[in-house]
Amino acid sequence: MTIELSRGTEINNRYLIQRVLGQGGCGRTYLALDRQRFDEPCVLKEFVPSATTVQGLQKSRELFIREARVLYQLQHSQIPKFMGWFEENGRLFLVQEYVDGKTYAEVLEERDNQGQTFSEAEVRQWLLDMLPVLDYIHKRGIVHRDIDPDNVMHPKTKSGPKLIDFGVVKEVAIQLEAKQKGTVVGKQGYSPPEQMLAGQCFPSSDLYALAVTALVFLSGKAPNEFFDNKTLKLKWRNSIQVSDRLAAILAKMLDYAPKNRYQSAKEVLEILNPPPKPSVWKPIAISIVTASIAVVALGSAIRVSPYVEPVCQVLDNCDPHIGLKALYNIALEQGDEALVLFGNPKNMADLETASDRLEAAISQLDAIPSEATIYPEVKKVLSNYRDKYKDLKNRVESEREAAQQFAEAKQNAEDGINTALNPQSLEQLRSSSDRLKDAVSSLEKIKKATFAYPEARKALAKYKPDLQLVKTRVEKEQEAIDKLEKAKKNAKAAIEAEDSARTVKDLERASDRFNKIITELGTIGGSTLAYTDARELLSSYRQRQQAIKARIPIEEQAEQALEETEAIAREAKWLTKRARNLVELDVANGKWQEAIAKLKTIPTDSLVGDRVRSKLQEYQSEVKKIAAKIANIQREQNF
Repeated sequence: MTIELSRGTEINNRYLIQRVLGQGGCGRTYLALDRQRFDEPCVLKEFVPSATTVQGLQKSRELFIREARVLYQLQHSQIPKFMGWFEENGRLFLVQEYVDGKTYAEVLEERDNQGQTFSEAEVRQWLLDMLPVLDYIHKRGIVHRDIDPDNVMHPKTKSGPKLIDFGVVKEVAIQLEAKQKGTVVGKQGYSPPEQMLAGQCFPSSDLYALAVTALVFLSGKAPNEFFDNKTLKLKWRNSIQVSDRLAAILAKMLDYAPKNRYQSAKEVLEILNPPPKPSVWKPIAISIVTASIAVVALGSAIRVSPYVEPVCQVLDNCDPHIGLKALYNIALEQGDEALVLFGNPKNMADLETASDRLEAAISQLDAIPSEATIYPEVKKVLSNYRDKYKDLKNRVESEREAAQQFAEAKQNAEDGINTALNPQSLEQLRSSSDRLKDAVSSLEKIKKATFAYPEARKALAKYKPDLQLVKTRVEKEQEAIDKLEKAKKNAKAAIEAEDSARTVKDLERASDRFNKIITELGTIGGSTLAYTDARELLSSYRQRQQAIKARIPIEEQAEQALEETEAIAREAKWLTKRARNLVELDVANGKWQEAIAKLKTIPTDSLVGDRVRSKLQEYQSEVKKIAAKIANIQREQNF
């Protein structure tokens, strides 16, 4: 064991030790002030591993961190808040919320000094306060293992009991020493036989300890005071005056066999509520083996049937089945209430309540031994209850399936609608339509006899019109996309026609094609997904059409100029043909020069550019011929 930290010691550069709150074989608990939270009180729990080897210490640390992580996951108003952990100088510490108040052991001691105990109403309320926190930890796979008056706090704030000392330190210790004989977490008298004898713990083990604590509150006695060394059982019923209903609940929680107890805190809550009807107190000879004390007394646990000789002599009650008859009546009342609720349930909660109650009734009836005088009657009731329980479970399962089917269909429909409100593509819109279609189909299949059916009808009234709207939107989007693709195809053909144009008529036909394309694109609605692409194409095609229109007058001028040039050339050819002297040849040459000059004014990149280039060569050749003729005539004259 490490040296105890003295008052005023500061550790982790944050926590100022005030005093020791408790000490055990596994470590110590300190009250400290958190210097980083304005000296807020907190609890430091130190773990002192028994291992001395390097490997053992490393294993201790790993287990400590793992268990600390479990505590970190617990977020409940009745559990001190886990605030962190740290390691300093090889010492491991947990940091938890400090609960200012008294333990219930201290409260019980104060009442005992005043000659008082807890009333049945107080104990019942205490159970109602404690069972939800047990249900919370059990659902997370955690068993407390050490429930007793010392480990339940009564805060000054009156906020309800708080469950403390989850025993992370003890849990680490037991895992490290599991192979050592007798290594268990628990407390004799409070912990159940399976925990003290075999080290096994279940949620029902905590329920056992909770019931023992309730007996201590009701009587002010320690658990061993109820122990009968002759029968090796807890004889508590004759000395504690409570209603038959609460007695039956506590008896089942205290059953020797874990499987015969309530299996969950929720089950106990269901049976504990509503409040028990007023009834005359009757002694019920129910005795429970307390193996932990039996081990002390005899060194082994012996289970004795609670209602056979010689027990009745000890109880001074040789009708062994009085308690069984009372238990039978309670189970019968509970079972019949469950069947009435099953006959006219209002909602799923009613069915689940009926199922839990009927299951509890069957479990109670199963506990009645076959040698009991009332067993033939019990057997008949059990047969009926089991048949009804099967029907009830089938109905519950059917309702759960319908509820799940409804929830999934509704979620599917809502997802589809949300996507349809702002789709990014036609594929998304089709997916939305498919989801809505599947949701509607699923809603239509929900059986009429289920609780989900009315809601399914309402949902169908909403989603069917939505489905039709989405279908219509899909059709419009497809139509817009088809127009867009057709426009692209036609535009490609129009561009090819423009590029291959040989005349102004060809250009005019290409312009007409673009005009039709532009008109078609203009019909694509602004709310469609294709609208943006359509706008971009419209801009591009309009520019292309405008360029064609601007080109047509230029091409027309070029054609006109070429026609005029050809007319001049025809005149030049006629003059050339008739020329007989230098003067006439000179006139013909002038006409050819005029034609050539006219040709050169026509753009060579126009539609008639090829013809212009051909004519130019032709006309220049005629000029050369005339020049040759003139030269010949001049030579002849010189001679």
